[in-house]
Amino acid sequence: MKHRFLSCHSIRLVGLCCALPAAADALSAQDFRHVGSYRLVSQAKITRTSSVQMPVASLTFQVHCDGVQVKVAISGQPETETTYQIYRSDGLVRQRQDGNAIEVIPGIQAICQAGGVLRHLRLSKDNLTLTTFPDAVDQTIVIHAEPEPNHQSSTP
Repeated sequence: MKHRFLSCHSIRLVGLCCALPAAADALSAQDFRHVGSYRLVSQAKITRTSSVQMPVASLTFQVHCDGVQVKVAISGQPETETTYQIYRSDGLVRQRQDGNAIEVIPGIQAICQAGGVLRHLRLSKDNLTLTTFPDAVDQTIVIHAEPEPNHQSSTP
């Protein structure tokens, strides 16, 4: 039997994933490794005609990964956990800070569709971006979080 492998490259999301089989049924809860803690820094609601910055609460997201799925939950609130399926692990494209060129950095992208809501996750060692597209609503919610200061992620 052939296995398809996902690799999260050198996503120093501290050993986030290291080429695990994509057979989700063979994975158990203990296969999820803590990637990091990310602190909410901004939240925006975007509609066809406007973009509104929303108030930011003091929230920290806990992120875990098994190489196939990413689980995100608000710290201390396991009932808020959302599971995303990784669909890209070959890096993220971003504009360099000098603004002159683009670069590919280690990172993953994942998606979750449940209850008429489509969610997208973009994760690197430097940030976590969660984008929510509610069904039949003319709005998109974008949440941006950065690594918790002085946080030490566990390594496999």
